Amino acid sequence: GRIPGMLAKTFRAFERRDKSTGVLLSGERGMGKSMFARLAVSEALKLKIPVILLTGSCGVDDAVEIINQITQPIVVVMDEFEKNFPMESDDNDDDEKKGKQQKFLSMLDGMGSPEKRLFIATVNDTSDLSTFFLNRPGRFFYHFEFNTLTHEEMREYLEGECDRKIVKKKTID
Repeated sequence: GRIPGMLAKTFRAFERRDKSTGVLLSGERGMGKSMFARLAVSEALKLKIPVILLTGSCGVDDAVEIINQITQPIVVVMDEFEKNFPMESDDNDDDEKKGKQQKFLSMLDGMGSPEKRLFIATVNDTSDLSTFFLNRPGRFFYHFEFNTLTHEEMREYLEGECDRKIVKKKTID
């Protein structure tokens, strides 16, 4: 469906831009966000670009510090960002005390390091993100929404499923 085009657009922007590029993938479960992320990882590895997967088990401060020390282009994938790094009460405040999500803001802006990075974050619901992620295009250059399948995608999926069942049935007979 749409994913190959979005993926090509993402890597063209990453190649063209002289700074970091953020991509936010939001929407319902099962609509293709993680598939996009997996395909992006495959593409990065084909291009010999290292990939880092951030999960909730890593400390935010350590993760940001390590990523900021890397001196080459990288891809950073943060799947299920809002679950792995849940919003805290002070993530929407402007004060000095920062919650988990706010600690990623300067990294996404490229303030911690001048190196070029591609950040890919998946979320089910953008209301679980700090407002500071969504109010600046510099943080997420693209926001792809995965809310419904197109008629073409549904047809393609159903035809694929029907073909598999017919093949299975024929091989059993």
